[in-house]
Amino acid sequence: MLATGVFFLPAWRVGFPHLLGFFKPSRYGKNRTFAIQNTIMDKDFKMVATTMFGLEEVLAKELRDLGAKDVKVAVRSVSFVGDKGFLYKANISLRTAIRILKPIRKFKARNEDDLYKNLQKIRWENYLDVDGTFAIGSVVNSSFFTSNSHYISLKSKDAIADYYRHQYS
Repeated sequence: MLATGVFFLPAWRVGFPHLLGFFKPSRYGKNRTFAIQNTIMDKDFKMVATTMFGLEEVLAKELRDLGAKDVKVAVRSVSFVGDKGFLYKANISLRTAIRILKPIRKFKARNEDDLYKNLQKIRWENYLDVDGTFAIGSVVNSSFFTSNSHYISLKSKDAIADYYRHQYS
């Protein structure tokens, strides 16, 4: 049996990299910032809005009223489809969303080692600056992994840090 792992990037980082200094112009140049931004967001893409338990239907209604496509309610989250403009609109307008996430990779993992190996395959320099910092938050909803989400966060952090260590050392 497999567990599905989905890695998300906070939408504010995807949507506003040039405003937050997410990519350092001195290292990548301003054209790369906009090239990455446009590659990620020229067309419709899936997003997930997280919320508090019990507010999922309220958030789904808010999203439908704003014009979201393919709205699906889950536990403490609502997935939907929209374009870059809708991302900005959702970030500004949603009252019941805690954060908006954009999936960057979906994969199957049998155990923590599969998780580690799949995370090593992601080209993290497209999302994170080598000189920057990052934080990992995880929610474990699987009988195949430990229920300790902190351990999964640490394993994920190790995979990303090791990726950079192998790439740049």
